Amino acid sequence: QTKQRMAMIFKDYQQKPMFIVLPQFDELFPRGSVQRIIDRFVDKLDLSEVEKTYKEGGCPPYHPKVLLKVVLYAYSRNIYGCRPIADLCRLDMICQWFTNFESPSFSTINRFRSEHMGLERTLKVFSELVEILVGDGLISFEQCTYVDGTTVESRASRTKLVWNQTCRRY
Repeated sequence: QTKQRMAMIFKDYQQKPMFIVLPQFDELFPRGSVQRIIDRFVDKLDLSEVEKTYKEGGCPPYHPKVLLKVVLYAYSRNIYGCRPIADLCRLDMICQWFTNFESPSFSTINRFRSEHMGLERTLKVFSELVEILVGDGLISFEQCTYVDGTTVESRASRTKLVWNQTCRRY
């Protein structure tokens, strides 16, 4: 007896670019979400001092508000490196919405943070945003443990030979 093999039926496969119609922003993100707060917060900021740091000529840069929204959103997701932020811009729908579906490179993000924003401006803007989030009750500092990446020696490792030598030496 010979069994006839049935033809396998697969799902339709077409690897061609498809354009989809996205729903309105109001439908995607609920009111009070972090991305909405970041969007409104940055739109209200006066970034004229940051705009003065840009030089004329060359390729037009991204607007500082766009990059600041991306950076603050990445920080809210515990992403701090320039390369992971650039990956977030390529892969995350919220970042794509912030950048109008463009993907700034990691060097663009790095240059924005170091040359245009600087540490003082970044700390000021970030602390203002945290105050707003605490005021709205979206984050709280009560009963939280924050770890900054510090290496802490455990009690069990004190008996090791290396630890004993360090104790004696210092």
